[in-house]
Parts: sequence; structure tokens; C-alpha cells
Amino acid sequence: MTKIVSCICAIFIVGCDVASIENEAINKSEYSLLQYYAYEFQQAKHDRPYMIFKKALNTDINVIAFPAANKNNGYVAIIAKSAGYPRVKILPEEEFIINKKSYEELKSEISISREVNFFIQSKIK
Repeated sequence: MTKIVSCICAIFIVGCDVASIENEAINKSEYSLLQYYAYEFQQAKHDRPYMIFKKALNTDINVIAFPAANKNNGYVAIIAKSAGYPRVKILPEEEFIINKKSYEELKSEISISREVNFFIQSKIK
């Protein structure tokens, strides 16, 4: 009986490690995209209410960028639908500007996850 319980525990632990490794690999690629866009647009003037990068850098990942709050330049990048955890990934981790009209336009242009949707809604002014 103890051998069966030990085997079940071992299978569970190995399964958890595989899931953890997969999530880490997903996170690395998603954060790499965010780093690219955060760096690329860190000095960009706020001339658009948001930017959408579909299939960013030839991946299947969509990135959204919003003007950074309390600055005259720079954008904050967010993964539209994260495959890994956490579900909301943002770089740099700063406040950003979004209004209701821009939010509605954005929603008509791109699909975002439920978690990202709630996160963006919480920032609407």
C-alpha cells in the first residue's frame, strides 16, 4: 500500500515539475517580447492612444502598448492573451493611460484574455 501511495506521489510531483518547466518557458518568450516593445518605445511620444502588435515579432503572441502615465513619452506593453502564469504580463510595471473610447476601439480590433480585460478596465479614466 505504501508503495502505491509513494508511486502516486512521485507521479504527481513529476507532473508538477513538467508544468512548472513549461510555464517558465512560456514566460521567458512572453517577457522577451515585452522587453523588446518596452525598450523600443521607451522614448516614443504619446501620439497614439494605444498600439497593437499582432503576431509580434513573428510569434503567435499579440502585444498591446499604452502611453505611460505621468510622462510625456514611453509606452507600457501588455501581452493580450498570456499562455502562462501570471495571466497579466506588463512591462514596464507602470501606470498607463486608457480612456473608455480607446478601450472600446481596442476591444473591436483584438481579442484579449478575461484577466487582461479586467486589468485594462481597472485603468480606464
